[in-house]
Amino acid sequence: MLPLAVDRAYYGRVLRAPGGFHDGTALRDFIAYYGDGDGLSCAFSDDGINWDNEKEVTGIAAGGYHVVCALETSDRLRILYWDPNVPNQPYAMAGLRSAICNPQVDASAFTEDTACTGDLVTEGGEPVWNRGHYGPSFLWYNPEPSSAPGKPFTWRYAMLFIASTGGNDGLGLGYSDDGLDWRLYGNAPILSGLIDAQDWEGANGYVSSCHVERLADGRWWMLYSGGEAGNAGIGYAWSWDRIHWTKAAFNPVFQAGQGPFLERCYTPCLVTDATAPSFFTGPPRTRIPTGLSYPDSARRFSVGGTL
Repeated sequence: MLPLAVDRAYYGRVLRAPGGFHDGTALRDFIAYYGDGDGLSCAFSDDGINWDNEKEVTGIAAGGYHVVCALETSDRLRILYWDPNVPNQPYAMAGLRSAICNPQVDASAFTEDTACTGDLVTEGGEPVWNRGHYGPSFLWYNPEPSSAPGKPFTWRYAMLFIASTGGNDGLGLGYSDDGLDWRLYGNAPILSGLIDAQDWEGANGYVSSCHVERLADGRWWMLYSGGEAGNAGIGYAWSWDRIHWTKAAFNPVFQAGQGPFLERCYTPCLVTDATAPSFFTGPPRTRIPTGLSYPDSARRFSVGGTL
């Protein structure tokens, strides 16, 4: 069960690396980072199902969450996250922060916590699509960057971020060579509930936290939080280039109010293995847990229970 002791486990990211994450006692195969209602916590596992040793993440801004991760080497893990306590949030670039840890020593203790810079958001008064942001949504790490102008995935880091007008959220794309100074790609969201809107998205459809993987034929597929609110369900989209996305006609994959999802269903995260589970937030009315499903293909998921 996640959470183990804290009130919540949402906006989670699960990483898998055999013997990759030190929990203070031993090296473990899995780590989960998640918002706990007050900041960021983590827990450890050897199988991705049974979790223990829940710990507060230290060395980052108080209250920070919406985390994404890049395991750059076995001894260097970078996170990007959103700091809701920066003045004028969500309309300040400085709400995006970065920190580093050595997961072989202590995967819960971060250093080099730094506010990011760049032009991802306008920070202005006009409600344009990227007026503000709610932090990162998904992160790619490229160990051999060429940093070609106008080609975001040739840079060391590429990131989908939760762009916001202040009344609607969509996904923007940014890129960086150091994980600290970010450049905006294009002048429109790459995925929005307001563009090619589907019935389940309603009149003001949101898109926020997502997870992206690649198919054997080269296509990319995405599970994303969406619907009439950012926590109303999980949709599916696919792309050849990670810039132009097509929403699936069968959306939503999961939806709040159906099955075990009483109030919310959002923030998907997958572990890349043929038999590994995917994780999502789907709270009961008193506590926000992380749920579990197993994919039998890149587009079909069955609910497996609550961790």
